[in-house]
Amino acid sequence: MKQIKKCWICRKRPAETAEHRYKKSEFVRMHGKQFQGNLVRTWTNEIRLAQGPNSNTLKYPKSLCHYCNTTLSQPYDRAFDRFREYTIANEQQLCAERIIDFQDIYGSDFDIQELHLFRYFAKQLGCKIDAIGLSVPRDLRYVFKKVHLLTRLAISFQIDENIRVSNMREWWLSSAAIVPSFARFRIPCFLWSQDFQWFRVHYSLGVKPEGKAGALWRADSRYLYLGRIQRSEEDFNSYIAERASLAQHAETVERLTQEKS
Repeated sequence: MKQIKKCWICRKRPAETAEHRYKKSEFVRMHGKQFQGNLVRTWTNEIRLAQGPNSNTLKYPKSLCHYCNTTLSQPYDRAFDRFREYTIANEQQLCAERIIDFQDIYGSDFDIQELHLFRYFAKQLGCKIDAIGLSVPRDLRYVFKKVHLLTRLAISFQIDENIRVSNMREWWLSSAAIVPSFARFRIPCFLWSQDFQWFRVHYSLGVKPEGKAGALWRADSRYLYLGRIQRSEEDFNSYIAERASLAQHAETVERLTQEKS
């Protein structure tokens, strides 16, 4: 008899729901609620058929129980929505000053809300790790259970100036290939990033991101310094081609992993 897959957060209930790779609101903002023509451009830079924002094409494989993907994580989703709306509305200021003040986004309870935001990103990373057939590390799972975070996960934010001025910016939702490695005692480490148009999120679990990725953040600071990258036209074109190729390869790995499970 086939073993029932368990939710990677609680490790108790069946994994019967799937997390969106990007919030449903991102796809609705770009394509509308029904996606005219049912064609969307995905994080692999491909055109895919999708019936709407709830299409399985736009989700990770099932890895979460209903409770953890709804009741538990609703505050995390709301915190991200407010964060995303702020970055869109304040693009010029953020790119000029390269500082995020979480109190500007969330008000006086910013300390609670930035913890919710951090957990949103932790959920994204956990679903990505699970999708490639690896076990989600314990310290990442503990992010959802502990008030005081004892985790190797750090998030940083970066402005991509090339995407900002590119004609791709309106549809650019790009997910990098996740890079696993192992530290001493075979402890798993991961590097990953997601692009929300010109705004990049770096995920670092046990290793530091390369380049000017911005200040490392663990929901422990009101102010956060944003990194910045600007490439030559030739380097940018090479980056786009390489990122799409790696993302397509990563998606193939995910599909083969799910077929074996």
